[in-house]
Amino acid sequence: MGSLQLSYDAARKAASALLIAQGLRGTSRGGHIAVLDAVRAQFNDHGGIAVFGELDHLRRQRNANEYPSDGDESVTLNEARAALEIADEVVSSARALLDSERLTRFG
Repeated sequence: MGSLQLSYDAARKAASALLIAQGLRGTSRGGHIAVLDAVRAQFNDHGGIAVFGELDHLRRQRNANEYPSDGDESVTLNEARAALEIADEVVSSARALLDSERLTRFG
């Protein structure tokens, strides 16, 4: 379970870094969903980087394992590997965007 949590945190923090570089930040009022939606709207739908569309799935999977409704909080090896691959791609994509200076500065 820790591997899924850590993968999600890495992906979410990379997404947050993209917003911070633009002078934006998530608040407690939309939580993680607001950050993920903002990054997906900017970079997945218009920027051609499809991995940002997978962040909500990763968040839901993390929540299902963190707060299990049926008492089963196990994560399979395949789920852990898939989460790590998504996180790695999000971090790499965020780094590339930051390096390319394709970000619009707000505020």
